Amino acid sequence: MKRPSKRWLASIAANLILLCGLGMIRTGPAPAQPDPRQAAEDSANRALSKFGSSEGIRENASNPLTAEGTLMTTIDNDTSFNARMSCPSSSRFLNVSVSSTLTGDLFPVSIGQDIDLDGTADAAYQPSFPVSGVCSNGVISCDPGRWNNCRYYKWIAQPSGRADLSSVPMEQLGGCYCVNNSCGAPLAANLPVALKDLGGGVVGAIQSINPKYAVTDVRIEGTSINYYGQNSGACSAVPSGGGSTTPEEYYADPGGLGIDTQAELMTQAADPDSGYSVITGSLAAERTASDLSVCAIDRTVSIATAASFCENPPPAGAIASREETVYLKVYAGSDRSNNDCRCSNVTGYCTPPPAALFATVPEGAVYVGTSAENFRDRSRRRGRDRCTYDIYDYYSLCTRTSDILSETVTDACNGLDSDPKCRLRDESVDIVDTYLNYQPTGLTPLPSCRTFTGEVQAHSVCRDFWEKKRSYLCETGEGYGFGDIQRRMEAVTASVTDNTDSLYYRDLRRDASGNWIDEEKTVGLPEKDSFPACRKACKTRKAISDTDAGIPGNTSQFRTSTDSDAFFVKTCTEGEVCPLDPGEEIVKDCGCINDFSEAASLMEVLKSAGKDLACEGPVDPDTGSCLGLISIFKGDGAFCRNTVGGGATRNCCVLDEALLSCNAEEEALQSRRRDRLCHEVGTYCSRCAFGNEPGCGGPGNFCVERSAAFCCFGSKLSRIVQEQGRAQLQSFVPDGLWDLDPGEGVSPNCAGYSPAQLQMIDFSRIDLSEYFGDIRARSQDRIEQEMGNQIDEFYRNTRP
Repeated sequence: MKRPSKRWLASIAANLILLCGLGMIRTGPAPAQPDPRQAAEDSANRALSKFGSSEGIRENASNPLTAEGTLMTTIDNDTSFNARMSCPSSSRFLNVSVSSTLTGDLFPVSIGQDIDLDGTADAAYQPSFPVSGVCSNGVISCDPGRWNNCRYYKWIAQPSGRADLSSVPMEQLGGCYCVNNSCGAPLAANLPVALKDLGGGVVGAIQSINPKYAVTDVRIEGTSINYYGQNSGACSAVPSGGGSTTPEEYYADPGGLGIDTQAELMTQAADPDSGYSVITGSLAAERTASDLSVCAIDRTVSIATAASFCENPPPAGAIASREETVYLKVYAGSDRSNNDCRCSNVTGYCTPPPAALFATVPEGAVYVGTSAENFRDRSRRRGRDRCTYDIYDYYSLCTRTSDILSETVTDACNGLDSDPKCRLRDESVDIVDTYLNYQPTGLTPLPSCRTFTGEVQAHSVCRDFWEKKRSYLCETGEGYGFGDIQRRMEAVTASVTDNTDSLYYRDLRRDASGNWIDEEKTVGLPEKDSFPACRKACKTRKAISDTDAGIPGNTSQFRTSTDSDAFFVKTCTEGEVCPLDPGEEIVKDCGCINDFSEAASLMEVLKSAGKDLACEGPVDPDTGSCLGLISIFKGDGAFCRNTVGGGATRNCCVLDEALLSCNAEEEALQSRRRDRLCHEVGTYCSRCAFGNEPGCGGPGNFCVERSAAFCCFGSKLSRIVQEQGRAQLQSFVPDGLWDLDPGEGVSPNCAGYSPAQLQMIDFSRIDLSEYFGDIRARSQDRIEQEMGNQIDEFYRNTRP
């Protein structure tokens, strides 16, 4: 071990001296450190004391979250605070419904609003024209089924919050596409997209005047889209989670939860942007070694300025020009002359225009004329005057300013598009999705215009597209190799050994050079505390009177008795004492309670009831619904024979011996009885020595063959429920009413339960312990089988 240097030790000592001087290190005996285990137990007990019961959860969590004036406290009760969920619950504030005409246009388009979010619709709007195209912020209306005489409208919101459409130029709309028959009628396959764009445009307009609208959920239902939201401005300073739409519906209709789940699954499956579609279409789900590449095709337009002389042609690419002419003069010298006292009239000179003085003639200037200026030194005398003046040459200069348009298209997708190992996954053209999840959407974006400002003027430039964003999935050709990981995992899992205070395992791995290294390693383990196998509990039973009622009636109308049992599982007190309330008796004393088999058996009853049923009557050929009576757990009668009397040679009712001279039905019955699927109804004399008179009456007549009658069912569970359930129902008494023959014969009654009868059976008094062993064995086998299947699948998918 390397020793620390003197310099390092000196530095530490200096810091300690400084801290002591500042009073930051307490001298003297160190305070005792709390036991971490005891601290953890104390914290857990404090939490359980507040939230370990339904009453504790209600008082310490539910009420503070929902009741006004009730504060929530920390677990140690030192701090109180307001945690009430004070934002309003979500409600539907917008509904957009559409209908499609034969021409493919949308008409009518109906908008319903709840402006004040009070749960009641208070505004409606329906455009008087058909919608032929949909934009991200508006709509386009053309001649029905065609793309002629189109008008353009943008979504707006009135000051009151009511949605409306306003006529605008095409340039103010974006992300537009056609939906009617003129473009192939793509609406049928893209109705959800159109609904989202219509609804999104309306919501955007509403939020533009009231940004406090918070959308919490969006749902598409057929040809309608609904937006749910809150007024976020109505929340107090204590924020809460988003409100629910109407989850209380499922309390009255639990079956609706499954139906809505399936509907949500179908909705997300149809939406390529949903979480379901993203996961199922992911690289991991496709099990393909691929890379996702993103690229874009961009169109760039710029306006430059160029100057030229008017006498020359406009520059190449000029889309607009402006000309400007100026005058200038260049000094040409001075002169003196006699001009009969009129110095201003100098022969051959013009009257000059306003001009700027230049030292030299600039390029492009055109000569206009020469002028005499600045007359001076005039001498007054009779006859001719002598004058001095300056001479200037005048020029005109015409310049042209032009806007030059330059345009480039940068294609960064060319290499991916031409690569045979790449396929287009998604494409959006000016925010219109043209490809989603490898499939064309059928939507074609309309040409759009952008405004560019030049030196001369502003220019509106219209193009088929401005930006294309694409994503490609490209096969890398490299498989996912987990062979080394698999080999290392097998080495570790096969060798790991718990030695109480240490853990031993053999590690097999590759080094940086790719060579295998075999190492034996030991990891120290902390001291282990002994914990009980479970929290000791007991199970009690209390007799109650069951008077439940349902659609078919109440229990007293169906059962032989309304007596029932209520069961309770209680935590044992100190000393493993089961706390009993008055009227309770112990079913299972303090110990590790495990009612998995019982619970699984009851669930298996419900599962079997949905499968083991028969329709006794006609069936609707269109819907497959039973128009007669439904029979659950119905059995069928079976018989076996046993020769009696002297010299008996045949017994077809024996279970553990080979059958001799027995028919196929009796052999099948023997197999079903071994599987414990049958209930014995009774025995009777099936053949007499001299004529089959009842009771083998008559002189010297006697029974030579007795037969046993059985009711056999589709499963052991069905038999158990039939045997014990019949005894509870009035319609099956006395003795379960197994025999329909009032005489000495046996006619087995193997009828099933009606749904009403099954509903009225008290399953708390059905002993399913005979079935528990099957549940345990099946559960263990199923777990082992599923684990084996998953391991096999992992190996198959990871082998190189």
